[in-house]
Amino acid sequence: MWTIFGMMKNALGRFHRDEEGVGTVEIILITIVVIGLVVLFRDSIYDLVETLTESMKNQASSI
Repeated sequence: MWTIFGMMKNALGRFHRDEEGVGTVEIILITIVVIGLVVLFRDSIYDLVETLTESMKNQASSI
C-alpha cells in the first residue's frame, strides 16, 4: 500500500518539474499580445503603411 503512495508522489513530482510545454505556451501568449496590439493600433498601422506606399510610388515615378 505504501508503494502506491510513493509512486504517486514520484509521478506528481516529475509532472511538476516537467517544462516540455512551456515554450509553446510562451509562443501562444506572445502571439495573443501581438494580435491585440495590431487590433488596438490598426488605424495607425494602416495610415503608416498607406503613407509609406505613397512615398515609394512617388520616389519610383521620379526615377
